[in-house]
Amino acid sequence: MSKATVSLTGDFALMRSLDELGKFSDGKSYLTIGAAQRRALKAVRNAARDKVRDVSPTIADSLKTKTIRYARSGAIMSFVGPDSKYTDPETGHVPAWTAHLVEKGTAPHAIEGAYGVKGLTVQHPGTKPHPFMRPAWIQHERGILSKFGKDLGELVEKRARKLAAKHGVK
Repeated sequence: MSKATVSLTGDFALMRSLDELGKFSDGKSYLTIGAAQRRALKAVRNAARDKVRDVSPTIADSLKTKTIRYARSGAIMSFVGPDSKYTDPETGHVPAWTAHLVEKGTAPHAIEGAYGVKGLTVQHPGTKPHPFMRPAWIQHERGILSKFGKDLGELVEKRARKLAAKHGVK
């Protein structure tokens, strides 16, 4: 799967400003970065949902954007994919277990113990791939970084105003 990596760098004036702002931080600035990442990936998630809905509405309903902060490295990463905690209430299907099979298809294979009958083997013909994640990523990858930058700027300004008001700084 394609990956995009963003490194935030700047000049000394920007770094001094961020350090000054950091004196008033509540230690949750990572939430701002995660929010910008999720906003930027929303178009990919929605496009993937649209592409898979006809094949598997359950997979479409389970797609979400998740953000993880790694404590040791400080890295903040966001992902789009099926929610591993989502279960279809009618069928009990867990899309996280099968979404990759829909995306890439399956080769013909034998299923031993089919239908819960010990000793019964059934030949499965395999399935054609129905890509939905990769095409959604390709469709939106050029706009993700610019959307992330724009949203990050807006969210940092909003957070700075909130922290300044909280600490009485103009």
